Amino acid sequence: MGGTSTHATLQVENIRFFSLQPPQLQIASAAGGTVRLTWPATAGGYGVETATSLEPADWTALTNAPTLTADRYALTNGVGDAARFFRLRPR
Repeated sequence: MGGTSTHATLQVENIRFFSLQPPQLQIASAAGGTVRLTWPATAGGYGVETATSLEPADWTALTNAPTLTADRYALTNGVGDAARFFRLRPR
């Protein structure tokens, strides 16, 4: 038994393509000395980290859970008087 065929047909349906670009964190000023941090809902395995300096950077994960609204995750975080840096990282 065995053999080959040059007349085969393959049909593929419902294929999805995904971008390999990392999701972008958007930061906006909010009331009461806070910032609103949002990122795409497609980045479900990501979390926000914060640091007060970049040299040396000492990143700490934010512990408040984001909410999912429409197509974006969102959370609000206090910033106080010190400079704050934020980044979105895979968990």
